[in-house]
Amino acid sequence: MVPLYSDLSLQEAGQLTEELDSRGVKYDLSNGGTTILVPESQADQLLVNLAAQGIPNSGQIDYSFFSENVSWGDD
Repeated sequence: MVPLYSDLSLQEAGQLTEELDSRGVKYDLSNGGTTILVPESQADQLLVNLAAQGIPNSGQIDYSFFSENVSWGDD
């Protein structure tokens, strides 16, 4: 599980978890419900799909997963 979003308001977390539930995506909450963790294999697709829907309205996307685990053309 990797962070999808962090520093969310409880309203935003509720909005996101409702959307994840409707998609059948398993998730965990941490930091008092302000951070949402999702399976690593789904994180990038979820970020794109949720952003396209304008979800959440604010909050911080946690890009640390990408900087630690994704190569940007260094093949």
